[in-house]
Amino acid sequence: MGFDGFAIRDSNGRSGDVTLSSQMVYGHVVMADGNSWILSAVYASTTLSLRDQMWDDLQEWFAGRNLPWLVIGDFNDVLSREEKQDGCFYANRAAKFSEHLQGCQLVDLGFVGHRFTWVRRSSPRIAECLDSAVASVEWRILFPEAVISHLPQIYSDHNPILAQLGGLEDA
Repeated sequence: MGFDGFAIRDSNGRSGDVTLSSQMVYGHVVMADGNSWILSAVYASTTLSLRDQMWDDLQEWFAGRNLPWLVIGDFNDVLSREEKQDGCFYANRAAKFSEHLQGCQLVDLGFVGHRFTWVRRSSPRIAECLDSAVASVEWRILFPEAVISHLPQIYSDHNPILAQLGGLEDA
């Protein structure tokens, strides 16, 4: 499946662990070259208070780890009006999402591909970019060529997202 250069390591205290919660899976990725980083895969709740709790949990889990960090998945929020087509845009929710990212010192990695990652097909039709990838500056330095791609929808009402750590030539 293309996981050359990665190793699975048994947990040793807070090193090499994988943790599950109702809204995320997060773990310590150790590469064959010795570099390591944190990966958090998110499936955020549609309930705002539960999303806020997810961010508190992420920040607490990551505290003191001092490793590059990638967070990828369905955040169930948008950062700007440009990430939403039709339907109501809630500026206060976008601001709160931005505050959570700043509190965790994460930056949006951008993307190539489809602009919106979720579409409600019933009336009224709404499209949003709910799925994305954010990372610490240290993660971006570790993977300067990394590209996030929004792939075509197949079965879900969400577009899958793909992180290519070495850039588009990894395809």
